Amino acid sequence: MVKSLAEKTNHNVEMNGDTLVLQMKFPIRVGLLPDIHAGETRGVCIPTFEFKDSGGMIQTWHANEAQRMLHDLWLRNIELFKRYAIQHIFVIGDAFAGINPIEKGAFVFLNPQDQVRLAADLLEEVWLGCDKKIDFFVWRGTTYHEFPAGHTEMHERLVEILNSRGIPAKFMYQSSYITLRGGKDAKTGKERLRRLFISHEAPTGLVYPATLMSRDINWALEAEASGSTLPIDAIIRAHCHHWLHVDHSGIHAVLLPSWLGHTPYKSSIKYFFKLQPSIGGAMMLMDEYGRLQFWGGSFPFSFTREERLEFHKLCVTIAEIEPEKRLPSPFGLNQKKLK
Repeated sequence: MVKSLAEKTNHNVEMNGDTLVLQMKFPIRVGLLPDIHAGETRGVCIPTFEFKDSGGMIQTWHANEAQRMLHDLWLRNIELFKRYAIQHIFVIGDAFAGINPIEKGAFVFLNPQDQVRLAADLLEEVWLGCDKKIDFFVWRGTTYHEFPAGHTEMHERLVEILNSRGIPAKFMYQSSYITLRGGKDAKTGKERLRRLFISHEAPTGLVYPATLMSRDINWALEAEASGSTLPIDAIIRAHCHHWLHVDHSGIHAVLLPSWLGHTPYKSSIKYFFKLQPSIGGAMMLMDEYGRLQFWGGSFPFSFTREERLEFHKLCVTIAEIEPEKRLPSPFGLNQKKLK
C-alpha cells in the first residue's frame, strides 16, 4: 500500500473548514532579543527605575512615552515566548547604551553600571514571564556600547548579575558556534545535527544588506570547503537594527531587529528613510527533522503599522504651523529683550 505524503513525513494534516492544520514537533525553541540598548531615552525601559545621581542621591526615572510603548511590546514578546514554550533566550549584543559618544547626553540617561542593572531587570521580567523555565546566552556587542577599556565587560557583568539572582545565564564572548540536537533525518532516522554561527557584528551595507548577507553565506561555504571553519546551517547577526532573512545554498542568514527607536546620528539623517529601525524580538524553531524556521520583523513580534507610526512620531521633532498662529514671545507680550 502506498503511503500518503503526510504519513511519510509523520505530519498530522487536517482541514478545519477552510483552514489547513499541521501538527509538527519542535524540540528546539529559541527567543531572540538583540540590541536592547538599556539606558537610552528611546530604548525599552521598565516603568520606573531607581538609580543614584552623580551626587549619590537616589533618583527615580519614570519611563517616557516612547519607552512605555517599547515596554508594552516587550511584554507582548514575553507572552509569545511563553505561548511557544521557549527554552532559551539569545541576547545577541548591545544590551546597553554603553559609552557611545554619539548618543551620550542627549539620548542616554543612565551611567554604565545602572544600564547593566536595567538590562538585568528587563531580562528578569522575561525569566519570570516564562515561569522560570528558560536560560540566557549573552554575546558581547559593539565596543562603544561597553565599559571603557580596562573594565569588566558589561555583557559579562550582566551574566554575573543574572546568575546572582538565580537566573541561569552564560557569557558567549564575541562570536560562537551553537550545535542543535534533536533533529532526525526523515529517511534514515539518524540524528541530524544543526549548527548556528552567532555574532553581534554584521555586514553594514546601507542600501543592499541582503547582498552582503548572501556574500556571508557564500564565504561560509568557501571556508567550509577549504577546511577553515566548521560547516554551519545558519548565520545569526544583529547590530544593523534591521530584520532580514536570506535563505539559499542550504544556509540561513538572519539580521535581527532592535529595541531602540530612531537616533539622529549623521548616517541615519543622511539615509533617514532607509535607516528606520526594525523594532521588536524574534524567534527560531527547529523541527523534528532539523529544519529551521525564523519568525520576526512583523506583528506580533513587532509593532502594528499604526503602532509603528505612533512610535516613530515620538522619536522625531514635530511641529504644526497654522495661518494666523505664531510662537509666543519668550519675553512676554510687546516686551523687548533688554541689552
